[in-house]
Amino acid sequence: MSDASQQEPVAIVAQRDKSQRALTSTTDSKNEDRAAKRARRNLRYTALACAGLALASYLIQFRLNVSLKEMSLQSPSSPYYGALEVVTDIFRHLSTAFIVALISIVSIEYNARRRAEKEMADFMTEFNRYRDDFSAEFDRYRDDFNAEASRHRNNFSDEFNRYREVFIAEFNRYRSLISENVFEAVLGRIVPEQLIQEIHEILRIPFVKVKPQYKIRFLEPYPEMSRDYCVVRRDLFFTVLNISAESASFPVVSHYTSDEDLLAANWGERCFHLQLTINQEDIPPEAFRDGFKMNYAITLGPKESATIFMQSEEPMQLEANRSFYYQSTPIDSMEVFIENYYTEAIGQIDVQMHHHGRNKVKNDRHQAHYVLNRAFLPGQGFEVIWRRKEASSELVT
Repeated sequence: MSDASQQEPVAIVAQRDKSQRALTSTTDSKNEDRAAKRARRNLRYTALACAGLALASYLIQFRLNVSLKEMSLQSPSSPYYGALEVVTDIFRHLSTAFIVALISIVSIEYNARRRAEKEMADFMTEFNRYRDDFSAEFDRYRDDFNAEASRHRNNFSDEFNRYREVFIAEFNRYRSLISENVFEAVLGRIVPEQLIQEIHEILRIPFVKVKPQYKIRFLEPYPEMSRDYCVVRRDLFFTVLNISAESASFPVVSHYTSDEDLLAANWGERCFHLQLTINQEDIPPEAFRDGFKMNYAITLGPKESATIFMQSEEPMQLEANRSFYYQSTPIDSMEVFIENYYTEAIGQIDVQMHHHGRNKVKNDRHQAHYVLNRAFLPGQGFEVIWRRKEASSELVT
């Protein structure tokens, strides 16, 4: 910090001392106010006493005057007449004195109250000025402190994040090395090197498909198509998860690789790939269609997932045939639904899993539902086999 910023606490101390003096003055003023209130209260009591005595003196004087008038009418030469006049004059002067004292007290009280109110107003004005100055100074220093603290905090946060990323990357690298070394040490003596290399390649795949669901539908051919063909439509729904510690691009890819004669099927210019939906958002066809191929890429961060729906269709001959669906990404299970909407031409349909655990497939032939809760590696998958209606009594596998 600069020299000016280092001298700022001195100004704060001075301002605090000034505020302390103002508070001390406020305390003294409160004590003075208490004494003044007591004096005014005593003065009010004195004024009330003067008013009472003046009233009493006036009443006594009034009564004495009445007595003097009666005595002057009855016995003006009475020896008490002169004494009564003296007493009447005395009470007249007393009532006048008490009235003057009452007026003086009221005048003094009025002037004292006006002066106290003026002094209080002047004091509050001065106090508010000191308070506003202190608040403004405090706010300024607080803002400077917050700005300086925020700058240091941001610098520390950036530095901490940088070191954390370096540490995580280094930790992941050492963990991968340790895993590879332990893996090679355990399996290197009992598994051929070629298998270890393949396992390494599979382990480097950063994605896994979670619970994919296939729905294979057999539909009637389009009106202009050959009657020796049907339409096989495939709906695929799955969740893809990035299991790596880094962001990666997942390719959404689907190929049409059939040997069918498109001219004989009279397929025309129809598209093979109909729909692509990612996280419930439809992707424009021009963004993923590439001739016989569906090709689209999404970027997923570490541990991030996305839900994907794909729909494609293709012409297939009605004669005994099969369609193979293989995987390029590891998956955790496989679920297949078969729906036949062309029952007058297509007979028995079966699904065969290309997996060493095929004998554990759970199937319901009445509902054409097949499930295998086993992991599938790249290159594994399933195939759908069917025969025409008249030749469906026997299925060759």
